[in-house]
Amino acid sequence: MDKKKISSLLTGMIVFMALMIVVLLAAIIKRGAEPLEKAKTPIPTPTSSNGVMFASDKAKKEAAKKIEESRIKRMAAAKINANTGVNVRTGPGTDTDVLLSADPGQFCEVLDAPADGWTHIMYGSREGFISSDYLIYGLLVIDGSGKTEFTEMSYEEAKAAASSAASEPPVSTNEATE
Repeated sequence: MDKKKISSLLTGMIVFMALMIVVLLAAIIKRGAEPLEKAKTPIPTPTSSNGVMFASDKAKKEAAKKIEESRIKRMAAAKINANTGVNVRTGPGTDTDVLLSADPGQFCEVLDAPADGWTHIMYGSREGFISSDYLIYGLLVIDGSGKTEFTEMSYEEAKAAASSAASEPPVSTNEATE
């Protein structure tokens, strides 16, 4: 191919691309801007007092309560009660594989009621089973700042307290803040 044909071919491609850009811009202008997505939750209606706009006191209190409740986590838990690490296993029984060793004094979430001497737990991000002989059951409350409180009680009492959204944080007899 000679230089003249290559030059004509490139010029044709540039003109074609310029026309495509014009067509796309015209389509965008014709369609208009995308509509904004509507808010999924309604915004409280502000009220006015002396020219200052603010949400009603009731709305403020409800919002603060929801924020505080979302920051507090209550769970049926157990404290590892041993002098050395305790095996977390893949199933109930000493004939199952060991996943890891749980450190003394640490807490784990109790997933199911203890049965046949074994408790189904969540230790960190790992699910497994620990011999119930090495656990002290109770309610673990973790607030938004990471402060923890552990109150010793039966598994059944802790499960009921954890599921009760209206309950207040317990008065701690065993401070567990790290």
